Amino acid sequence: MKKLIVGCWVLLFSLSLWAIEPVNINNASKEELESLKGIGPVLAERIIQYREENGGFSEVHQLAEISGISDKWVQTNLQVVQLSD
Repeated sequence: MKKLIVGCWVLLFSLSLWAIEPVNINNASKEELESLKGIGPVLAERIIQYREENGGFSEVHQLAEISGISDKWVQTNLQVVQLSD
């Protein structure tokens, strides 16, 4: 039983490390953007379109200017969204 509990903790920890891999919104592919929680194909396309039309992002909070992305989402995901590598 003790091994099972330890195994579960190790699994959860490794999954949490994977989930917090930062994504550079200024050069991420559609698939990379879709790896962000709450971003599906439509929002990923909107992020790419915004990036192309505006010459990229200078602030992460500009994501909230995209229809379907809220200030709350941006605030919640500040640690996994970055502007450069």
